[in-house]
Order: sequence, then structure tokens, then C-alpha cells
Amino acid sequence: MNWYRKAAEQGLVEAQLNLGSCYYNGTGVTQDSTEAVNWYRKAAEQGNADAQFNLGVFYRYGIGVTQDSTEAVNWYRKAAEQGNADAQFNLGVFYHYGIGVTQDSTEAVNWYRKAVEQGDSKAQFALGVCYDDGMGVTQDSTEAVNWYRKAADQGSAVAQRNLGRCYYYGIGVTQDYTEAVNWYRKAAEQGDSLANVRLSDLYRNMDIKWLTRNAASGDSLAIVSLPNEYRSILPDKIDEALSLIKEIVQKHNTIDNQILVAICYNEKIQWEWLFGNYTNEDSLTYYGREFLTWISPAIAANNPEAILEMGRYYFNIRSAESRANINTDSIEYHSKESEKWLFKAIGIGKTEALYDLGRLYSDMHNFSEAIKYFAKSAELGDYFAIDRIADIYADNQNIMYDLSATIKLITEAAEQGNIKAMKSLARLCYSQNNEEEAFRWFEKIDKYFNRDHAFEMGERYYHGGSNWIVDQDYEKAVYWYSIAAESGNNEAITELAQCYRDGKGVKKDVNKALELFKKAASNGYELAYGWIGSLYDYGDLGPNYEEALKWYKKAVELGANYYAREVTEMENKINGVEQNEKEFLERIRSGEEFGGNFGFAYKAALAGDPTGQALLGEFYYIGFRVKQNFPEAIKWFTTVLQNADNSTSSIMKKNAYASAQYNIGRCYYFGHGLEQSYEKAFECFKKAAEEGYPQAQNNVAMCYYQGIGVIRDVTEAKKWIQKAVDQNLDEAKENLKLIESGNSELKFVDFGEAKITF
Repeated sequence: MNWYRKAAEQGLVEAQLNLGSCYYNGTGVTQDSTEAVNWYRKAAEQGNADAQFNLGVFYRYGIGVTQDSTEAVNWYRKAAEQGNADAQFNLGVFYHYGIGVTQDSTEAVNWYRKAVEQGDSKAQFALGVCYDDGMGVTQDSTEAVNWYRKAADQGSAVAQRNLGRCYYYGIGVTQDYTEAVNWYRKAAEQGDSLANVRLSDLYRNMDIKWLTRNAASGDSLAIVSLPNEYRSILPDKIDEALSLIKEIVQKHNTIDNQILVAICYNEKIQWEWLFGNYTNEDSLTYYGREFLTWISPAIAANNPEAILEMGRYYFNIRSAESRANINTDSIEYHSKESEKWLFKAIGIGKTEALYDLGRLYSDMHNFSEAIKYFAKSAELGDYFAIDRIADIYADNQNIMYDLSATIKLITEAAEQGNIKAMKSLARLCYSQNNEEEAFRWFEKIDKYFNRDHAFEMGERYYHGGSNWIVDQDYEKAVYWYSIAAESGNNEAITELAQCYRDGKGVKKDVNKALELFKKAASNGYELAYGWIGSLYDYGDLGPNYEEALKWYKKAVELGANYYAREVTEMENKINGVEQNEKEFLERIRSGEEFGGNFGFAYKAALAGDPTGQALLGEFYYIGFRVKQNFPEAIKWFTTVLQNADNSTSSIMKKNAYASAQYNIGRCYYFGHGLEQSYEKAFECFKKAAEEGYPQAQNNVAMCYYQGIGVIRDVTEAKKWIQKAVDQNLDEAKENLKLIESGNSELKFVDFGEAKITF
């Protein structure tokens, strides 16, 4: 080190570079980023390309200097012009995204090509993205595949993942699921978590026949995925699955295959009670009898999977009976049977049953026992169980249970960098009203550069308010979305696009929004095609129905069936045909199409999702995409309120509950479908306001201020209007000014369009 210093002080550039690296890494000296910058700068000013590149990195991320993207560009350019491939690539990235320079796709491609000439795999991948998106070059999927393959062959995991996507969708190559699996697997084996997700999604979403054929040929992932495929089949596919697996059983009558048939019947029971279709015991008896017939040989063989499935079967029967208000004695019997089989499963090593026991006790409202078994499950690494504990605490503040051992275990995992443990711990802290500690963990998550949690941070700042722990801040939302977007998170890319589209947290730029939507679309994110369609349909680039139709059709082709309505609308507008709303609604009910947001809400509502139910109610209330129908709206609002305890997410439950209360209040206030009653309207607004719903807080303030449905109380009015103002509600800000000026008339919040945003 002394010799390095002597040589560096005499101006030897290599010594200055090495001394800077020693200070940066803490090699032979105390780590000191500021001192590292000092020596890198001396070498850089003498023209050393490596030092110039390092300075660019330091300015990019604010290491030892104040973060300055423009200065980063300056040093990257100096190094790039000397042929430094890393600098050339980084300079291309900066031009690609407009970081520190004016966004220029053509210039980005120029620098990528310079790095490519030196064999840089990152630049090869980036050039593939440019051809994929048509950014700076003419869009060419075949050429995109060519560059992805070059990078993939050099071991680039992200290129391997994109090559897998191209084979999966048939983009630039002939569609080939086997090749898709091959490339996704290569990326996953290098630790690319998104490739792992895509690989699992591929198996989960593949045609059952394809999956079964691969399992029969010995594909280990297919073998593992097959039971889950049968467990997660959608209602309209269960009969098809049953038929197929029964054919397989005829050829290969193994216990494992028999269990698959039983799983199908068990899942049919679960889907039926989720959809609320049971009206008598006959249907329960039929599916139950079939389940028991198929599971019996495995039970006789004392098969652990079958024993666990028996516990889940009795749980499903119990849940179905409970939702349908069937015989109380029968519910109690099936509860005990589920408990018995789950304990037996635990006894033979099926620890998954701990989580199922937690579910059972939670449904029985025995929350202390539920927490006990969720905690045991969490101690074995099931952090979803911690989420369930957090939900229970959020909804039942008076529960007393010693979680110290579990929290210690989760904390240890979180401190070692386990992202899921961090998330669970944050939620648990929040459920116990320790918001500061909760947010500390949410912030810490991003230090591990996990794109999903960077996206969550963006969501927190975008929405803001008590449910999200932080105040709304669009600029911070854009910052976190950008981090997640750079890592390839498609949701983050589309959210960032919407920020540019709406000018939230960033200067409005529709072309940038379009570019980002196209990027997410090129990544195989089918929803992005729909967003692009909306820009041409009713957004800043419209109306251009032909262009909108093109993008909506692409979304539907890739599986986003809820854009089928938009396809029909565009075709009708182009051809001058009016939409037959009644006929369309019948098609939705028959399952032929989703039909945009209405259809999505309709399907979700039938499945028991409280958000879908609240949203569907509001669609009926205002007549959005369906004829206005107050009784139908009230039915769905009431369903949310009656089944509030059934939500698996406390935040979703609170939002759906508050929305439904607020809307029932609107019905009472205006006499829409209910006998007008200001007193009842106030009660509903008050309940929603207490859950943090800003529109309801405004209306509670109005009622107090004007004495509508409650005794006039100006102090209470000021308290509630301030709560709504704190949540950035524009109408509340106007009303606060009116209150302060002594004006007697306040503005009532009654939206003319759907405003549920959770």
C-alpha cells in the first residue's frame, strides 16, 4: 500500500487507479468512498478510461459524491470514446431512458452497437430489446431474437429469459414450448428469479395434456406442477381435467393418479362454495361421494398426501355448508373431521397441514388457535402464515398471543436478507400499530434490489394514506417505479407509463408513456397492449379507432380476455353499429367474454372477492358499462358488508368495506333504491370515514357542519374535513376554505364515475 501511495503521489496513473480501488473496497486501508473518488479523479484526469468509467458509476449512484446523472454522462462519455465497452453500454442505457441526457433511442442504439462490436453481452441484450420494441431501429422480432441468442449464448440470464419468452409466444421464431422451457430453465439456474416465476407460470398455464405428456416423459418440474395444475384449475376447466385424468388412470392406475382425480373433486367443492352456488346438500353429497371413492385406496395405503387431502376435503365441505347456512350440527361434525385428519397428517410429517389448521381455526373464529398454528407453520419457513397472522391482528386488536419466538425467527431471516420474511415482518409490525418499524423494513427491502418490493414502495407512495403507511408522494412513487422498471418488472413499467401519461410526479409525456407501454408489451405483459389501445381509444393519442382496435386485439390474443369488450366497441364504432348492452351482459353471464372492467369485476364478484363486489356495485350504481340498477348495486354493496370477515387481505377488506359503506350512504342520502334517510346516510358515511375513506370523511364533515342526519357540530366538522384534506381530497380542500370563511354550504362528494382505486 505504501508503494502504491508513493507511486500515485508521483503521478503514476495505474497506481492512482489501484489506490482508488483499495479505498473503495477497503483493501489494506479503511474503506473510504470519498478518498476513492479523489484517486480515481486524478487517474481520470490523466485520461485513464477505467478510472473515468468508475467516476461515472460513482456519480450515477452518489458514491462518495453528490449524485449527479449529468456528471455521470460526462465521465461515461470520456471512457466510451476511448473504447471502454462498459462505458459504451452505460451511455447507451442513459440515452435509452433519458438519464442525464435528452432521451434519444437512435443514439442509444449507436452506443450499444459500439459495445456489441467488443462482444459485450449486456449490449447484445439491449440491442435485442431495441429491435423488439422498435426503439431507434425498425421493429424486427427476428433480429431481436438474433441478439438475444448472442447474449444468451454468452450466459446472459436476462437474455435467456427473453429468448424463452420469444419461443413461448412465437415472437420472431416458430412457437416452441420445449425451447421456451429450455431457455427459461437456463436463466432460472443462474438465479434469475423472474425466469423461475415465468417457468412456473409456463407449467401452470400450459395445456393439461402438454403438462401430462411431459410428466410422463420424466420432466421433474412437470411432475411437481401436475398436482398443482389440477388443484388450481378454473371452474369451467374442472370437468375437462377430470375427463383427462380419468383417461390417464385407465392406462396408469396408480395411487398418485387416483389422488389427482380426488383433488379435482375437492377443488370442485371449493370453487363451488367460493362462487356461492350451493343451495342444498345434494351437490355436496355428490362431489363428496366421488372424492371419497377416489381417495379411499390411497387412504387404505396410509398415503401422506391423501391424508392431508382428507383434512382439506372436510374443511371445504365445512366452508360450503357454512356459506350456504346448512345444518349447524353438520358444520360442527365436518370441522372436527377436518381437525382430526389434519392432525394425523402432521403426525406423519405433512407439515403443510399446520397452515391448513390455522385456516380452519381462523374460519371457526378461534383466532388464538389459528395464530398458534400459523406461527408453527411460519417457524418452518412458511411466511404466508405470517401474513395470515398479520391479518388476524389487523382485524382483531384485542387478541393476546405470545408471538415473541415467531417474531424472533422471522426477524433473523429478515436480517439475513430473506425478502419474504422482511415483507411479512413489516406487515406484522403494521398490524400491531408499529408503523415506524413497519416502514423501516419496507425501506430496507429495496437494499436487496428486489424489483417486486421496489414496485410495492412505488405503490405505497402513489396511493399514500394510512393504509399505505406513508403520505402520498408522486415523485417518490416515480423514483421507486423506475427502480423496479429497470429490473424488468412489467407492472412497474406500466405504472411508470401511467405517471408519464397523467403527469403525476413527472412532466407529462405521452410519447414516453407509449414507449414504456410498448416495452412492457414486448416483455409479454398482455395488459400493456390494452393500455396502448386506451391511448388511441380515449387517451391523448385518440380517437383513432383502427389503431386502438389493433392493440386491443393483441391483448385478447395473448389472453387478456377482458379487453374483448373494447374490441367489440371499436369494431362497432368503425362500422357505425350501436352496442347491444343486454346481449353483451348475457354473454358475460354465460362466460363467453369478460368485457372490460365490468366483466372483470363481475367475475371477481362471483368468486367472492370483496374488491370485485364493491366495484361491481358501483358500476351498477352509476350505470358504467351496464344499465343503471340501484337494487342490483345495493345487493353487491350489502354482500361486501355481510362477508367482510372473509377477505384474505386486511387492506383490501378495509377498502372494500369502506367503499360499500360509503355507497350505501349515497343510496340513503339520495333515496336511490332505499327509502331516503339522512340519519342512516350519516351512519354509513361515519363507518366508512372511520376506515379512512376520504370521500366519506368529507361527507361526514358536511353533515356535521350543516346538521344533516346529526346534531350540528362545527368542531367535529373541522376535525373530519381535516382528515379528508390530509388525504389530498380536492373537494375537502375547497370545503375547508368554506368552513373557515363561515360559508354554510359545503360540497357533497358524489362521483359521477367509478372511483374505487384499490
